[in-house]
Amino acid sequence: MKIKRIIFCGISLFVALLVTPQTSFAGKRTRKKIATLAPEVSTWMNTIRDLDKEFKKESKGKLSFKIYLGGVSGDEKDVLREMRIGQIYVAGFKGVGLGEILSVSRVLDLPFLFETDSKVEFVYKKVESYFAD
Repeated sequence: MKIKRIIFCGISLFVALLVTPQTSFAGKRTRKKIATLAPEVSTWMNTIRDLDKEFKKESKGKLSFKIYLGGVSGDEKDVLREMRIGQIYVAGFKGVGLGEILSVSRVLDLPFLFETDSKVEFVYKKVESYFAD
């Protein structure tokens, strides 16, 4: 599960940067803003920092991230609004933020819906391609 999260986070960052019109790195330094509710000490932040190091390395220092964590940029609805107007380029959403984008994804947040991790995995595999599309 952890490796899936890391891969998902990396792909999300990469795609977000590709679709951003200001993502031309030819000869200039670019710093993209990332916002998340994740706290300083979390797997999310470790992953984002690792990706930041990798992007800096691969871009020879031309691309880096300014990370706003712990809700500094507001709640997920605030961050989504900031993304729509171009102030934030990448976000790490949890259930509420994803639910604003695709409400049906909230089914995975229902408490006590699944009794075991294996049942969560089973359902996730069935709906993964739908959510990815």
